[in-house]
Amino acid sequence: MSPQSPIPREKEQLVVEPTKSDNQSDDDAEDPPLKARRPQHTNRPSLLQSLLNESNEKKSEANALFSSAKYENAINRYEEAAAICPYYLDYELAVLKSNIAACHLKLEQYKEAIQSATESLDGLSRSEKAVLESVEISSDDADKNTQEDEPEEEIVSAGAQKSAPAIVQETGAQAAVRKRKDDILRIRAKALMRRARAKSELGGWSNLSGAEEGLQGSLRNDEFDECR
Repeated sequence: MSPQSPIPREKEQLVVEPTKSDNQSDDDAEDPPLKARRPQHTNRPSLLQSLLNESNEKKSEANALFSSAKYENAINRYEEAAAICPYYLDYELAVLKSNIAACHLKLEQYKEAIQSATESLDGLSRSEKAVLESVEISSDDADKNTQEDEPEEEIVSAGAQKSAPAIVQETGAQAAVRKRKDDILRIRAKALMRRARAKSELGGWSNLSGAEEGLQGSLRNDEFDECR
């Protein structure tokens, strides 16, 4: 029997494990690309915006039902809008709860109106807290940028300082914060009015006392039945 012939060099290389290049790490060799690992984050903002848009459509339908005095149907549509709305959007959910309270009042369902109005006020408190925190963060960032970019102090006479008015330009972020604070105050006034009226309709000393407290910060009566 003739001796076994040696294995050709090129065939030996077929059974050798492939080696990594000098610039390739262990993680690069084993992990798939970033897009393949985390596709769920790619469309997250568009998904949230889609949910908010759908919720707003439901709310518009509910507003139309309310205007047509179809209050039970309006409640159902508002609740559908609330179920779709992202849970952390406290202001948007508070508006829906306040409108639901208005519907319950029309149906003389006063206990349900009190509950919905209270949930609205709780959501507005959370939203207001978030707004205040964002203002503090923005102020800190603005102060830091001012200190870093502050130019050399210009010499100005005392007379020029008195005559020149101070010009404070509102940024887009500050305008958005101011508008949100105004909206919170407006919806809170409506929710307080709706809860106060429901308590007064139920009667009893405790409810009447709570109604009086709510009326102190509410809007005028002709805005009471408006749904936003």
